[in-house]
Amino acid sequence: MIAVVGMGLVSALGWDKSTGWHHLLAGHCPIKVQQPFAQSPPAPLALVTSQPANPRTLLLAALTEALQDAGWELPLPDCGVVIGSSRGEQARWEQWLSGQRQDLHQWLDHLHGSWASWVAAKVGAKSWVAAPMAACASGVWAVATAVEWLRQGYCTRAIVGAVDAAITPLTLAGFRQMGVLASEGCFPFDVKRQGLVLGEAAGVLLLETSEQVTSKYGFIKGWGCTCDADNPVAPSTDTAAAMQAIHNCFAMSGVPLEACDAIHTHGTGTLHNDRREMHIIQQLFPESVAILATKGATGHTLGAAGIVNIIFSLLALQTQTLPPCVGLHTPAFPGNFVRQKQERPLQFILNLSFGFGGQNGAVLVARAEA
Repeated sequence: MIAVVGMGLVSALGWDKSTGWHHLLAGHCPIKVQQPFAQSPPAPLALVTSQPANPRTLLLAALTEALQDAGWELPLPDCGVVIGSSRGEQARWEQWLSGQRQDLHQWLDHLHGSWASWVAAKVGAKSWVAAPMAACASGVWAVATAVEWLRQGYCTRAIVGAVDAAITPLTLAGFRQMGVLASEGCFPFDVKRQGLVLGEAAGVLLLETSEQVTSKYGFIKGWGCTCDADNPVAPSTDTAAAMQAIHNCFAMSGVPLEACDAIHTHGTGTLHNDRREMHIIQQLFPESVAILATKGATGHTLGAAGIVNIIFSLLALQTQTLPPCVGLHTPAFPGNFVRQKQERPLQFILNLSFGFGGQNGAVLVARAEA
């Protein structure tokens, strides 16, 4: 199995995972209606600070916390590095194109895959490096990539992370044109859900094979990824590929579906995504499975969303506590939604991610003793 030995997280809930976890358990919601750009109307946003963040700053903070958490000493020559993102440094490119920045000669340092190379250089990694981009499932793809490298023996350690800070004029305009931006807040699976709220985050996991170490937080038991290839942006009405990703995840783990204690949903708060996701869950899992949704607190952090979910799920396993579905007041669907934090025995939590282009991702995490 693949052990998680260190974690770092920055989100609108806090600059470290402990602060973020404490605020999440308390049901804190940092989402506020803001107008960071004069040319864009006000919108509810989950900003880390008062202004849109530099994603590299967020990634460095999460990386530093994870390395300190695990006690890894640099350099790390036999360490793989996987950093996913859906938008990369889109904000900087928009500034270049609009003439707000004049340092276009630095463009080579700000390509999509530059963050993985940047992290590798910082830690002295000489092994494999990758920068997966799978829309809002980028974080899950990053984890899957690192897990396979370790399983195949390509490296002995792996730094896996994802980052997005894509609150930009173009991103806001695009989602608004699609009609999926919320006007007040993020309310996943609620009868009054309005749409998604953009958020910022960076998360980093440090992985090793369990034969080498004792896990600090738990294990990555399995993963599954598929693609509907149905529509560039709209979720597919055919859920077969999404359900196959989940089946593949559990097949790899050797854990039966009915043993799953909780499902950490993608839970964007949009009409169609929430309906489709609940249909998938109802088809595959018993009614008793606990349902988690945390984007009501963090906003939708796009390519970082999968990593954010996995980190919160591992903290839930470590503390044996499920966080509440922030923003859920009146469920629109039948299900065992966690309305207040719950202390209960937990062994396995499934994490789901769905992205533009029909990307489907699933990662099962297990308690350290499982």
